[in-house]
Amino acid sequence: MDEDHVTAPDGVFGMSDETTQILLRSRFSGVPNSPTLSQQEISSLGNTERASVDQGQPVGKPATGVGVHPELPEGLLIREMANSSDMNHHDPQSQQNVIIIWILEILTLVFAAGLLIAICVLFRTYNGQTQPDWGNSGITLNALIATLSMIFRASLAFVSFEVVSQIKWDWIASEFRPLRDLEQFDAASRGIYASLRLLPLAILHQPRAVLAILVTVSSLGIGPFMQQTIQTYQCLRKTGPDVHVQPPKITIANAISFSELGTVVRSARRVLSTEIRTAMQDAIVNPNLDSNIGALFTCQSGNCTFPPLSNAEKDLEQAITHSSIGMCNRCVDVYDFVQEPLPLNISEGKNFPVFNLPVYQSVYNGNGYELNLEEGPMRIVLGRSSMSAFTYMQIRGVRNLTWTREVATPDFIYRARWAVYNFTVLAASRNHCNVLPDGNVTCPQPCLIDDLSCPFAFYEPSDYVAAACTVYPCLKHYSASVDAGKLEERIVHDIPLRLQSPEPLWSADLTNHSSSDFKAVQQPCWVNGTLYTTSNMSSSESLGRNVTEIVQSHIDDWMNESIEDPAHYTNITAPRECVGTMNGHAMMLFHDNPFDNVSCSYDTRMESLQCRGNLDENIDQSSLVALMRGPNTSMETLQENIDSLTTRLTTEIRKRGTGAYNLQKVFVTGDEWEARVCVRILWQWITLPTTTFALCTLLLLWTIIKDAVSRNGTIWKSSPIPLILKDYPGLERMGLDRMGQIVKGLEIKLEKQKKI
Repeated sequence: MDEDHVTAPDGVFGMSDETTQILLRSRFSGVPNSPTLSQQEISSLGNTERASVDQGQPVGKPATGVGVHPELPEGLLIREMANSSDMNHHDPQSQQNVIIIWILEILTLVFAAGLLIAICVLFRTYNGQTQPDWGNSGITLNALIATLSMIFRASLAFVSFEVVSQIKWDWIASEFRPLRDLEQFDAASRGIYASLRLLPLAILHQPRAVLAILVTVSSLGIGPFMQQTIQTYQCLRKTGPDVHVQPPKITIANAISFSELGTVVRSARRVLSTEIRTAMQDAIVNPNLDSNIGALFTCQSGNCTFPPLSNAEKDLEQAITHSSIGMCNRCVDVYDFVQEPLPLNISEGKNFPVFNLPVYQSVYNGNGYELNLEEGPMRIVLGRSSMSAFTYMQIRGVRNLTWTREVATPDFIYRARWAVYNFTVLAASRNHCNVLPDGNVTCPQPCLIDDLSCPFAFYEPSDYVAAACTVYPCLKHYSASVDAGKLEERIVHDIPLRLQSPEPLWSADLTNHSSSDFKAVQQPCWVNGTLYTTSNMSSSESLGRNVTEIVQSHIDDWMNESIEDPAHYTNITAPRECVGTMNGHAMMLFHDNPFDNVSCSYDTRMESLQCRGNLDENIDQSSLVALMRGPNTSMETLQENIDSLTTRLTTEIRKRGTGAYNLQKVFVTGDEWEARVCVRILWQWITLPTTTFALCTLLLLWTIIKDAVSRNGTIWKSSPIPLILKDYPGLERMGLDRMGQIVKGLEIKLEKQKKI
């Protein structure tokens, strides 16, 4: 072996049974046709090397790659670590344009920025919207984001790896380094695991390498974080018009007549039809505030909304969506009006407590109503004898509820003026009693447990509940929607229908005014695209008499009108579509009060409650028995039963009622909504991808500025050519372009020889 050449010492490359050689030779037969070496470069070589070039042989000796004269100081040298720190070096001078050298990485980073912007635009476009449907392409938003994220992450990783590759050359350019360092840097430029292994070396000496490793590792989270940014949830979206689907609608009624509610029986007596009476009984026996309301609406998707009638700026929960005539009620607690229990002497030694409510039956005498004092006040008898039947509940119809003024509001009493039913309920109840931990019951009426005069009901001490209620025709204003196939109607407020009598009235006397209708004006109200309210209702006069009518309506402050004076009215001209009407003959059907003079007794021998009403000649299980729920009867349970009754009556009126011109059913239409999958963007999850991009940008700028300031001529990045041409003269001044020109005229071969 020629001693003038530097060879790799044993232990550096590791010898085996075979000798491995890297051979380079010119691909051309002579120097003139070879683009590899210029004449100046050839003249700088020694005689031996010049002869090799002339003969087309590999430059240098086989064991060391491209041979360079050992006396030349330039080039990459590999030697043992001994005395490496004492070796001098100088900074290479480069004439290359740094921006041009890094142009591929710059363009890659610009491309990554475009991808990030595209992803953000997609997020912003579909945030809060339904998932996009791109036909039969099979592409989903998640798949598209995953693809863009993968390319985005690969772009950042490419830039990071190229910077690490360049740091490798910078690291060994300053001084002799262990060859192991070169291997670690090279491996770190190819994978994440190797990057982490480089961290102990780089953390103290190469902050750029640490930043590059951080970019590489954090890029692993770009895909998962981008996917986590996209959240889906079920949402409702309005459907488009479809001629094959019935639009959503709610049935309302502007008018009701006798024929829809009543029938004529023997002796030409007009009564409520069997269907209506059955519906009333069912509503009391099986209280349900829905009261078969499902028959009133159509909504194919199960989710529908209805636009508010008013365009006023108010809470949508208070917006009125539709109005309809029906029945309403109010109840007030009159517990304090009940008199202290009095003894009832049934037989010798048997005195049972009696609770009286001074409410007397009203009797029509041909000219009006008067109190029947002979009948006596309402009363219940509570005892515990097994040989007697005790009155546990009594219901009595009354005409005037002004006696409740001490506990009732003027609003309640005023509504009672227009009632079809006013009645009072007195019933046994444990509502005001206390149940002790030991199971004993104590009630407001003190007595000894063995005292027969102690109020007892249902085999335990008892008290009572008392309520005064009114049921009146009304115009109900609703806020409605259909959710999950169920119509949710909330009553915003209601207005009593007023008897159309041309003089102030104390009350709605059905007997004397059977031919007069009950009416009210709906405000607000849409008619042919015009919204009529209290402010412009009078403008409807210009529409003509055929489509408008004059209604005797309540005065503006009707709820605070004095109950000591008759009810006054004001004339309002309104479109007929805005008027709710109940025919006077239909109202007469409610003249027979089912709540009038009903007594319910508990037979201790039969252990059952039986009621007798003034409309029933014989004792039967009247539906009014359901008003009593054993000892748990309370104001709340009574109110629930009466609410169920009026809701069911309203439903029947809406099902049977007609529009303003008595021609056909009327509806309000709305919008149908379908359940869709919507996209919600959680922007906080995009922090990692954007931060990684920012760090990668900083890393590249840092590298470019450093190379430009230091006039670094050895910007070789990930190219392995410098190691192959390590002994080539002037290598430290060559860029990748010049090396590319050199290697075009060379061939390389791995020559294996048996070790001798």
